[in-house]
Amino acid sequence: MDAFVAGVVRAAVEVFPIPEPILEVGSQSIPGQEHLANRHLFPEKEYVGIDLRPGPGVDSVENIEQLEREENSVGTVLALNVLAHVKHFWRGFAEIERVLRPDGLAIISCPFHCHIHAYPRDYWRFTPEALRLLLDSLPTKIIGYNGPRRRPLNVWAVAATGISRNHRPAARSFLQ
Repeated sequence: MDAFVAGVVRAAVEVFPIPEPILEVGSQSIPGQEHLANRHLFPEKEYVGIDLRPGPGVDSVENIEQLEREENSVGTVLALNVLAHVKHFWRGFAEIERVLRPDGLAIISCPFHCHIHAYPRDYWRFTPEALRLLLDSLPTKIIGYNGPRRRPLNVWAVAATGISRNHRPAARSFLQ
């Protein structure tokens, strides 16, 4: 993850209600990126970090292709720069949708223009249109990128299964 993606997460936290529990996929702290960890943004919330390997920031070793969570049991999913490393990414997207509650929120980012980097492997890149397609069943979404339009550095999405009754009006009008 880079500073821009960390900023997207901070902005989402400031604008949207963040339902609990929060599930971060690919939560292992990468050496040199400890300052970009997300857990500190949610000090009073139930937070679980998962990854394929144990390590710093990992509460549970799990695979996003088959999450060990009940259907509709997660309030917020963070999948930041991790789906490029998921062998069968479509299963990961399906699992995100399966576990999200009806008032759930997903914050997703994917590197686009970057070097090949193995954690443990690097398989995919996603355009804004790909995220729009992959998140098609989530009714509310903001999809963006940073960097040049034809060669973005990152592509990101904030998507909701539904708008909660407590949602801030300013954010609601922005989403429509």
